[in-house]
Amino acid sequence: MTHLSSWYLRSALNTAVWLLISILTTTAIPGFLSAQDQLTQPLHLPDRRFKEAKLTGIQGKQLEFSVAASSGNQTITTQQVVRWGSWRGIIGSQAVWMSDGSWLSGQVQLSNRNQLRLQSKWLNLPELPFRSIRAVVYTPTASLADWTAMEQMLKSLSGENDVVWLRDRKQLTGVIELDSLTEDAKELSIKVADQKVTVPLEEIAAFAFSPSLFFEVSAEPALQIGLDDGSILKAVELSSADGKASFTLPSLAKVASLDDTSEFARAVTFVQNNPIAKLQRLDQLKPASYRHISDSTLEFSLGVSEDVYGKPLVHGSQRNAGIVFHGLALHGASQVAYRWDRSPAKLLAELHMADPASNLGNALCKVMLVRNGKLETVWEATLSAKATNDSTAAPRSTSDRNHANISPGFPVEIDITDAQLVVLVVEKGEQGQLGDHVLWLDARIATQ
Repeated sequence: MTHLSSWYLRSALNTAVWLLISILTTTAIPGFLSAQDQLTQPLHLPDRRFKEAKLTGIQGKQLEFSVAASSGNQTITTQQVVRWGSWRGIIGSQAVWMSDGSWLSGQVQLSNRNQLRLQSKWLNLPELPFRSIRAVVYTPTASLADWTAMEQMLKSLSGENDVVWLRDRKQLTGVIELDSLTEDAKELSIKVADQKVTVPLEEIAAFAFSPSLFFEVSAEPALQIGLDDGSILKAVELSSADGKASFTLPSLAKVASLDDTSEFARAVTFVQNNPIAKLQRLDQLKPASYRHISDSTLEFSLGVSEDVYGKPLVHGSQRNAGIVFHGLALHGASQVAYRWDRSPAKLLAELHMADPASNLGNALCKVMLVRNGKLETVWEATLSAKATNDSTAAPRSTSDRNHANISPGFPVEIDITDAQLVVLVVEKGEQGQLGDHVLWLDARIATQ
């Protein structure tokens, strides 16, 4: 109830703002991204990062990217994409959560006891069987914060009961009765303590089926594709046929795009594959040690695939905010160490301040290595929430102590060959530990 109340109140306050943004983003006003624009975002491969890359096409099982002029175009298999972009969440639209973890955005129509229809902006969807649906978000959320609160609430559901959350903050727990659903259904019934309760659809915020009805997925599909309507497809594979993009989803088998691959590529905002050969993500390794030294009574744990407050790893602000699924979060002053076997490898990551809207964060970030029993600092730089984008910024060696503030989204790439221990450090900045919360997104070790 607490989660729903918080979500509902924020959603109501933000609805007017979201409607204005929706209008603006569908018109050709400079400075706003439309579906016809191509996103320019960093492209992370196992052992390198391109600062600016656009997804321009899909050919078979390969993705075509246009990158900086010095690198030219890149044709990359989906199995080699560590990450491009981030997941924006489903905002301003109804959504369906599938049993394979996919989220589909669109307009929901309950059709009968066995399935529902979802009108998608980009996908040619079959009718969705209820046996493959975990939850339906009926009242759209108005911000990424609202969306993450809603998703976390649904993921926290346990037990053998179905749940219906109402817009007036009430919660009904029991067994959803699908037998009475018809083509023009306007209400949903749930049996609560042997009593049937019928609720108009317009009063429903979301409903979810009992988690016990679904088998645990043995392994999450490797490929994840995010679209500009907020949909995220967790696919076994991506291919193209007859000029259309095609996805194999565990919950729906084959799903194809409505548009040809070049147009559909414009709608893609996020691509990720996991696992990847010759790559170890630090959030999937057990640390050798972790330590946080606080200036106050506040103690922060290591954030593993989440921030230090247990929330998703979110970078960017306002309309550019998005979720990244892999990485670490450290709050100053703290350090985490990982053992290495001295083999040839590189450490890579992308650093962001956790709260870019704040001007408080100012942290000194370091990478230290133990080689031949000796601990040395091999990289350090100051990360500041105040910093503006600086394309000329570069890592500072330990011999250069005149550090300049660097922009959020700063890349780290370090040779760790011969290292026995790799240590990531965040030290307090100019204002003590206040706001010194740093995200090490896609922190990974790429072997040769």
